Amino acid sequence: MSIKSKIETLTASFKEAVAKYNKDKAYLKESKMYTGDYINAEIAKLDVAMNAVVADANAKLQAIFQDEIDEIRSNKTGGVDFESKLSNALTFINAYADKLTDETAFALLQPFFGDYQTMHRLSVVVAGKPGIPATRFVADGYDAAIENLKDMQVKFRGMFDNFQHDAGLLDAITKQYLLIDVDGYEAFNARLHEYLSASADDAEKVVAEYTRFTLGLKG
Repeated sequence: MSIKSKIETLTASFKEAVAKYNKDKAYLKESKMYTGDYINAEIAKLDVAMNAVVADANAKLQAIFQDEIDEIRSNKTGGVDFESKLSNALTFINAYADKLTDETAFALLQPFFGDYQTMHRLSVVVAGKPGIPATRFVADGYDAAIENLKDMQVKFRGMFDNFQHDAGLLDAITKQYLLIDVDGYEAFNARLHEYLSASADDAEKVVAEYTRFTLGLKG
């Protein structure tokens, strides 16, 4: 399930809880069967329960982002001669220095695309090298995705705090702010994984496609 789908499910559940809270509260206020003290005590219980729902919804939203971060960090490939291949790639990259082409750099890094820790290390290696923007995009991709998710964690830390009594504006706020950021993240993630799934033989095609994309061209 995508992050967007998880958030939509969470907000729908929250709205149901708010609707029940308001219904139960209205019933108590309108009831002629109970004393004022009893009604106030029961409403206080509803308020406590609703505050718990708000806290739980905020925590679940944070968890949605954190689960995605943890999933990214769990990416690992390894395999036979992994360290040897990495050492050879680093030697080649350093030997070519500023003469390294984007196509060659992309092909060199491709065997490690599925390994978060290795790509994290390689992003530092290629960070200052000119002329390899597509390779740097992929090398930085995992870390950039994580930073994006962390930013959303901070930005929407108390997302549900203002809707415990009325969820009428929740959909509008979610669509205009939260889901716009999520859509941006998922678009970035889709492009990143398109490149991460490419083979070394596709390096020239990927570099050309990346150039067209950054220039805003089609086709």
